Amino acid sequence: MAKTFVVLLSTLVAVLSQSEVAATATTSLEEELHDLDNFVQTVLACRSDSVPGLTIAVVRNRDVVFAKGYGRRDSNRGLPVNNRTLFGIASLTKSFTAALLADILAERDDVTWDTPLVDILGEEFRFQDEFRTKEATLRDLLAHKMGLQKFPDSILQFGSNVGRAELARRVRYFAEVHPFRTEFYYSNLMYDLAGHVAERLAGKPYEQLLREGIFLPLGMNDTTFLPDALEEENFSNFAESYVMYDKNGRSLALNRDLYRLLKLNNPAGGVASNAVDMARYLQYHLRAARGHDNDTNKLLQEAYKVQFVSSPRSEERLKEIFRPQFPVGVMEKGAGLGLVVGEYRGYKKVTHGGRVFGFTSLMTLFPDQTGGVFTSVNSPVINWDRDVHRVLHYRVADMLLDLDPWLNTTTACTYPQPWSTRPASSQPVPPATSRDFPRDKRDYVGSYGNRVFGNLTIYLSPTDGTLRFRAGLIGRGVVLPLNATNRILLKGPPDMFAPVQVSLEEEGGTIRRLVVPGVPPEPPVVFERGLKVPDGDGTQQKVPDGDGTQQKGGCTSGAVSGAETAVHGAWGGYPLLTVFLLVFVFI
Repeated sequence: MAKTFVVLLSTLVAVLSQSEVAATATTSLEEELHDLDNFVQTVLACRSDSVPGLTIAVVRNRDVVFAKGYGRRDSNRGLPVNNRTLFGIASLTKSFTAALLADILAERDDVTWDTPLVDILGEEFRFQDEFRTKEATLRDLLAHKMGLQKFPDSILQFGSNVGRAELARRVRYFAEVHPFRTEFYYSNLMYDLAGHVAERLAGKPYEQLLREGIFLPLGMNDTTFLPDALEEENFSNFAESYVMYDKNGRSLALNRDLYRLLKLNNPAGGVASNAVDMARYLQYHLRAARGHDNDTNKLLQEAYKVQFVSSPRSEERLKEIFRPQFPVGVMEKGAGLGLVVGEYRGYKKVTHGGRVFGFTSLMTLFPDQTGGVFTSVNSPVINWDRDVHRVLHYRVADMLLDLDPWLNTTTACTYPQPWSTRPASSQPVPPATSRDFPRDKRDYVGSYGNRVFGNLTIYLSPTDGTLRFRAGLIGRGVVLPLNATNRILLKGPPDMFAPVQVSLEEEGGTIRRLVVPGVPPEPPVVFERGLKVPDGDGTQQKVPDGDGTQQKGGCTSGAVSGAETAVHGAWGGYPLLTVFLLVFVFI
């Protein structure tokens, strides 16, 4: 009897001890999350001038432990962010594209990551050189191995009035920047091409495939695409986005008409989501990385492996932090498939981030610890060194990895100080403008074509005599003279896109080419006078007549204010706006 009593007592003590441990663990998690909440609020308070609103989701041990919104989704109306407020997630979309393709490949026995693209898209598909045409694969597209030009942001902001099938035809005109498979070279357009490959393999539009294959199965019921914000009526809980558009830091609410540019670019950066749905997406990747899902994820596991080592010359390497300058070390090793593989304080991390149209986002996964974090804000990051995402992700990472935090509420607000010695980046200097054209305005009038971007038309407005232009899907505005005789400025509405400098090339005194300079090593983009490029449906772009309000492709009509008399104000919004409008950046 005494022995039995001892056994029962021991069992009771064990049960009570387990309950006490569980209660302690629960309390510990609650305390950690309470501390995290205070940390987030402190960081946003000290950066309130540049971060109107933020959404965050945290998964720990594959469980959603935190999903919350902070700040304002609409600053003018004072509307708050909650965990269902939609934000543009920009280039995080690339990981969705890779996951979708893994899902599609799992259903087929005849296609793999390493099947040549020409075998999928047909013999009519080709790149500029025969070697790329024969050898390029989905793995090359998704790991940024192609080495092809990605084009200046100044041209991309006008939007391409073609579909993804026409883009696939036009890649034959993409110039080589680096030899094939020799240099990591980040490309959004190659992800748009990957989206078209998915369409050809599955026989449905990319957007439908992503909804049916990823969003709905994961219960991501609110997740959609940014262009749909113009058409759907259920966007009452959608964050307004803002751009910083002058040196004084004034903000400007983004014109949502810009979202139409992503009709082509959805596979590279078009998804809009929230903390609740992205928490489910974090769980999905954490299951896949550990092999706790179906056979599809065996293919997706390639996404979490280094497919291509980042170049030491890559600008992304400049964003890393190292000991002994910093208390910890953070390193990016290279590209996976739609993700970036690296280390944080010695632990493997898989990440991707991006920025587009005044939204910036970041997702970080720790697959070995089955934890992750997602954040998105509705304002561009002016200085990447002070990126609020990095500060929050470092703090959450320490919590997920059971490490002592190296950032506190003071250093989080001063980061990267007091450690960084990197000088602040300088802003571009606007070119000098002129009040008068150096030649007759009629000399500029004409249609100029580029085989990738289509037609750029310059014409005289009969209503006010101003020289105007139209280009791409939404490019429209006035043409202004610069002091240099061989250059002009294409200026549109300041809430739409930044002014573009264009050089003129003549032959026999006649303007023959418009040249938009590229940022080295990118080549310039040349528009040839008289070259008529068919639109995606095989028709010619309609040249505007009258006051120039007509344009094929659904561009918003109407005259643009600002003739030559306002030329000296043309660059008031330039220094920062051009950086943030149409940039998908992997972090």
